[in-house]
Amino acid sequence: MRKSGFQRVQIRSSLSVIGWVITGSVNATGLGFWESSTSVSALAGAHGASAVDASALAINPSSIAQLDSATVTVAASRYQVDTSYAFVDGALTTDYSTAEVIPAGFFTSPVNENWHLGLAIYSRNAADITVPSILFLHPNESNVSPIMVSLAPSIVFAKDNWSIGMTVEYIHSQYSYDYTECKIFLGCSDYSIQDTTSGWSGGLSGTWQATPWLSVAASHKFSTDFSDPNIDIQLPSVTSLFTTIHATPDLNLHLSYSYSAWTGKGVRYTDYNDVFGLLVGYDDSQRLAGSIEYHLGKLMLMAGASADQAIDVFGGTDVRVRAGLGYSITPNWRLDAAVVSENYSEKQEQVNGVTVVNVQNEGLLLGLGVNYQFN
Repeated sequence: MRKSGFQRVQIRSSLSVIGWVITGSVNATGLGFWESSTSVSALAGAHGASAVDASALAINPSSIAQLDSATVTVAASRYQVDTSYAFVDGALTTDYSTAEVIPAGFFTSPVNENWHLGLAIYSRNAADITVPSILFLHPNESNVSPIMVSLAPSIVFAKDNWSIGMTVEYIHSQYSYDYTECKIFLGCSDYSIQDTTSGWSGGLSGTWQATPWLSVAASHKFSTDFSDPNIDIQLPSVTSLFTTIHATPDLNLHLSYSYSAWTGKGVRYTDYNDVFGLLVGYDDSQRLAGSIEYHLGKLMLMAGASADQAIDVFGGTDVRVRAGLGYSITPNWRLDAAVVSENYSEKQEQVNGVTVVNVQNEGLLLGLGVNYQFN
């Protein structure tokens, strides 16, 4: 029983006798998804103090005051994750791959000299996890798939060289829980629970152009907790700080730091026993990101890197490197492309000096985006 999704965990039934060693070993950096648009992916989301298009709404809404006219940004990203398992010092290996296309859309518009409005539709939290039957620990093969989509309007007030923003976020979750139950002499039966639930969150943000060559910004997304009889969803608060150095009229350098309070947060199903803790954070996550943006005629060259602290019991750091290209077809239209390569921290457990399980995840994201700025 398999499904595609943003994050997949597959643990082969051959691990029946050593299933306990992989508790939480493949949680990566949590249920969060940072690659909300093509330009955000290419610039590592580090450019919160300097809006390059309407997708600034996803990282720091207050910066949309820098956009002089109404702007529409749409993006689609193909996200592929490859996972390699090696058991008992490499005596047995298992590889698999999964991919998903993730769309997003953003709109911003100035109302007058001081007020700006924005609307974002994107996914920032999702998972798709399959756990086969494991003797004694997890008798029923099961799949859990909580996917959350955010609809987030923002209002921004700007004056002189600073702006502040407020965001209200409606989160719609479509979730499923599928499992196979097998009984001696009675065979196996498939069961499925599929439903939707929703909740609310929000955020505050601010941007200040301190000097002609320096912009700073901060944003805070509130934690939220919503549930129904089948599921309890607890998403963490996320606090981010941004700095942009305007080195020349054509060159911008971006840096950011984010702190996500994942400890004890996550997704809990009423009827699903998450024995490996794959849906709940064991630690908070810190994220460092940096990028460079250079304008050369009609081209916008982008490159960056980010490092995310893993939230599972094994810890480690997940590293992503990225690059992107924007091309202005006309003064109003710009096409963007981005590529992100992910190298997740290796997860390894040893018993008496023997590596009983080794898990390595690698990801690749290819993104395309279109940006239109009204006259």
